[in-house]
Amino acid sequence: MLTDGLARVRDRLARAAQSPSDGKAVLFVVAIAVGFLLLTTLLHLPHGPEHWSADFRTAHWSKHPDTQHKRIALIYVTERTLEAYPYLSPTDRQLLADLVKAVDATGPAAIGFDFIIDRPTEPAKDAALFAALREAKAAVVVGAVNEDAHAPGGGHSYQADYLAKVNRSIGHLHFEGVHRSKVIIVDNVIRLMAKPNTSRSYPAAFAEQLAQKAGSYPKPKSEYISWLLAPVDKSETFLTLSAEQVLGRSTGPALPLKDMLNDRIVLIGGNFSDRDQHLIPLSVSDGRRYPGLFIHGQILAQIIDDRSLSTLSIWVQAIIYLLATAIGFWVGRRQTKIHLLTELVSVMVLVGVGILAFIYAHLIFPYTGVLLTWLAGVSAGYYSRPHHRAA
Repeated sequence: MLTDGLARVRDRLARAAQSPSDGKAVLFVVAIAVGFLLLTTLLHLPHGPEHWSADFRTAHWSKHPDTQHKRIALIYVTERTLEAYPYLSPTDRQLLADLVKAVDATGPAAIGFDFIIDRPTEPAKDAALFAALREAKAAVVVGAVNEDAHAPGGGHSYQADYLAKVNRSIGHLHFEGVHRSKVIIVDNVIRLMAKPNTSRSYPAAFAEQLAQKAGSYPKPKSEYISWLLAPVDKSETFLTLSAEQVLGRSTGPALPLKDMLNDRIVLIGGNFSDRDQHLIPLSVSDGRRYPGLFIHGQILAQIIDDRSLSTLSIWVQAIIYLLATAIGFWVGRRQTKIHLLTELVSVMVLVGVGILAFIYAHLIFPYTGVLLTWLAGVSAGYYSRPHHRAA
């Protein structure tokens, strides 16, 4: 009974799409193209279906540098660093003060401080950290998060007071990647830098501020992060040290820190298992999460290397979707049946185009949207053939 009912519905839909005139065919093609353009661009679900298939491409065909990046270093405070301390959070402020002083003594080009200071701890240690950041000889950028509201009673928040006392450049620590939705489950993968947002308490981005301290660089062409893969020589992407190594508290031999950190942009932050850990496109193979400091380092490297990923404007995408739908419609009208081979070849060709555009033109080609509009056009053309007209 159910099967018969579904068959009748299918037959009615086929008769409704019977052999439209040329004018109706054009409207049909335009409607499909516009519909998928809205789906992939304006609805942002999240950032469009393109992302559902693009992470594999990013993880395998992004740039493989020959060796480690020469201008950036990362210094991590970890659970192991804090084993001798009575608490893990907030991170001991005297430790952070000592770390900033030790890095500053090596003569870095700039220091990025990726810790959120939004509540008091021990007054003497708080004061020591503020003084270390304020008095450092190197250019310093301190990270901050958006101020949702002022402190109760009309005063300033503790973060605002801290930023005023250290009197250094401020960069927000936000990434673009976490969107709330009532219709889908978001994947929380960080693919984009935070978009310019004047409503933020601190509009400039952390990595952007650091790049400005080290020179003058053009802004990336899009918000997409241009990731660096592991170097060909198997070294780490960035020089990475633990806080214990920098402070001389590790069990190994003392390191020539001045030679290692001099004239580099040094980012100091945490690498804790329970906070600030993110999925990124490079996580696609193993599900590994990366600390926020590593992502800031990737964005910073992109800026100072003048690397960008380009995207197509909405008008260019509209033209491409329209052409894909029209050609698909034309092909569908000339097929006697919808061939699985046609669909498989279409997928392979468009995926190939997307990969080649990414590798050689550094372009994010919306092949998922093009594929959907193409297949929709083929189906529409096929089911509007005269042989589907009711007998």
